[in-house]
Amino acid sequence: RPLCYGYDNGKITAYVSGGTPPYRFIWNGNDGRDSMTNLSVGTYNLKIIDANFCEIDTVLELLEYDSLDVSYTVIKTPCIEVCHGQAILEVSGGKPPYSYIWQNGDTTHHPKQLCYGKNTVTVTDSNGCIKILDIHIGDSSYFPQKISAWADTNLIYRGLETYLNVTDLGLAYIYSWSPAEELSHPTSIRTKATPKQTTTYTVTATDTFGCKEYDTLTIFVLDIICDDPYVFIPNAFTPNKDDKNDVLRVRGQFLTSVHLVIFDRWGEKVFETSDLNQGWDGTFRGKDCEPGVYVYYLEATCLGELFYFHKGNVTLIR
Repeated sequence: RPLCYGYDNGKITAYVSGGTPPYRFIWNGNDGRDSMTNLSVGTYNLKIIDANFCEIDTVLELLEYDSLDVSYTVIKTPCIEVCHGQAILEVSGGKPPYSYIWQNGDTTHHPKQLCYGKNTVTVTDSNGCIKILDIHIGDSSYFPQKISAWADTNLIYRGLETYLNVTDLGLAYIYSWSPAEELSHPTSIRTKATPKQTTTYTVTATDTFGCKEYDTLTIFVLDIICDDPYVFIPNAFTPNKDDKNDVLRVRGQFLTSVHLVIFDRWGEKVFETSDLNQGWDGTFRGKDCEPGVYVYYLEATCLGELFYFHKGNVTLIR
């Protein structure tokens, strides 16, 4: 019979015994030999005549194999990032046994590591007949929900901190923040961030299959200026106990430490402090100082370890 369905490579061979050779073979009314080749499926009439003109007639039916047919069932991959899709093939027709070759190298009828998209398989029977299929593996979108990332505040000054947060999907998920530098816990659903410059963070949630969901957020970082006029000390004060400008203090939004020393016109130190909340009330050793011009030296540190130094004069007015 033809090797494959629809082929015309069938062959019929007549084996004769008895009678008196030589034999004459007549196929469908035409002289021929003891065999015919390149035949398609169908019915063939054969008459054989020996040397004594004895003859025999027979009808031969050339059959063919059923067509090689493949059906399949698909199991979607959990997501497009991982190759966990499956296909189960059911083959009929042709001549068993069958062999399989997938584009990923798998040679089974039930591959379990197919990627999202088109997957090509070639099925071959024992006669070498081939069936080629393109099987689409879909995405099951396994994630229960999209994740969202947010910050306690998206605008900070350099040297300050904020906290980054992401949707909590449960213990079965792994989280990762990037870039991880300047984060206290880059694999947590909540982490402290102290970026030195404006930074966009990406958070990735990964499930047990390796499927991923992403979200991003940006923390905007403003520069801190540790200089005039952001570090300020008045050039005059009036310690007359009227609750208006009675105390000389260093002012600044971003100060973390100060060292203020004040001298009178003879060079004697009348006041010194390293307390941000302490100022000079215009006294020395419990007594009011004379009105006049005093000299101060100020060393200050701002957020981000920025340093400020200034020498100047302040007028005490009574």
